[in-house]
Amino acid sequence: MTIRAFNLSERYRVPVIFLMDEIVGHLREGMELPDPEDIEIKNRPSVEYPDHKRLPYHMKKGQLVAKMAPVGKGQRYNITGLTHDESGFPTNSNAEAKKLMDRLMGKITQNYDKIVEVDQINMEDAEVAIFCYGGTYRAALTAMEELRKKGVKCGIFRPITIWPFPERELVKAASGLKRIIVAEHNYGQMVLEVERVVKNACEIKFVGKYDGTVITPEEIMEKAVD
Repeated sequence: MTIRAFNLSERYRVPVIFLMDEIVGHLREGMELPDPEDIEIKNRPSVEYPDHKRLPYHMKKGQLVAKMAPVGKGQRYNITGLTHDESGFPTNSNAEAKKLMDRLMGKITQNYDKIVEVDQINMEDAEVAIFCYGGTYRAALTAMEELRKKGVKCGIFRPITIWPFPERELVKAASGLKRIIVAEHNYGQMVLEVERVVKNACEIKFVGKYDGTVITPEEIMEKAVD
């Protein structure tokens, strides 16, 4: 996942935030490292000499990701966190601001299928789904297995990327469900997103904890059969 985060950052020239989970950080277990030869590395798009030397941020029609010269190649760029034009200098032009923001958002929205990743387990026949992420997955996995033993058709929907939010995948999954249980270690920030996307397609239940203890499989199972 870390390698994929770097690859996405390089490919689209955007910051990618790797959200480490405190629970996962406390786990101790073996892991298998991939063979370096099997690792795919994506390098950022670059060009030694921009097409427009005076407009280093010039974008061709339909181009979303800027090609910039690598550091140390002698090219001069003005870099700012402010809204800027194609020269790289701040601008107060509403048209320039809209053009810039449309391109920056377009890098994400037009590459949704290449960025969004979800993990779905036993969702083919599921009537109840546990929506979880991070360390909560372990409790959800046990809960799903126990519910299956009891005859409850339960599956897991786990978002790997949370922005863009996997709306298309969740809408499709929810269409065949009776209930979604959102299990998360906070006040319910993620359940709000699930409610926004799922709407009235199925019932939504929430299991949350924020007292320093972890969500147990039993607490998830209670929401599945109440």
